[in-house]
Amino acid sequence: MTSLSEYLASTKTRPSHLARDLGLKPSTITRIVRGERRPSPELAKRISEATGVPILSLLYPATGEAA
Repeated sequence: MTSLSEYLASTKTRPSHLARDLGLKPSTITRIVRGERRPSPELAKRISEATGVPILSLLYPATGEAA
């Protein structure tokens, strides 16, 4: 997987289910997917370990904005 949104779509996982598994609020995952929030390095590592999404794509999503 190259992005969190691709992971969620391909596995038919709801953001709320991933959030529950990680002990997070569902809005946290939703905001990361929408590009409204970037995870901390620690959170990016946890998400990456749970989903297989590369840490760098979580920390620096390709949004067209300067990082």
